[in-house]
Amino acid sequence: AKEFKQQYPTVFDLISSWKADKSQEWVKQYMSTHALPYQEKASLSVAMMALEADIFTTILKRLYSKRWNSVHVHDCIVIPQDNNKNHPTKDQVLLIMEDVFKQYGLAPTFSCE
Repeated sequence: AKEFKQQYPTVFDLISSWKADKSQEWVKQYMSTHALPYQEKASLSVAMMALEADIFTTILKRLYSKRWNSVHVHDCIVIPQDNNKNHPTKDQVLLIMEDVFKQYGLAPTFSCE
């Protein structure tokens, strides 16, 4: 936990506040607002998975709106090599991903392969 706190202080603080007894009413309200089941010990992981799904759905919608074929696989956006002549560059995909994550108050690093 010490090393995690040093590496990711903001995430550590979020997890700590989420788990604090005084936050449980807020957690219940968040879960209800997002139509997620509340479970005292599992709500954080459920909420994080729902947030991830929202983020990647938003990214895919932005890509699809430009008629770019793409899929989401395990925290990754894949652009298939196909006969479609309308392919985005890595930079174009990264810009969309960065913009969407920023909308959620997040700024992750990305690896392009």
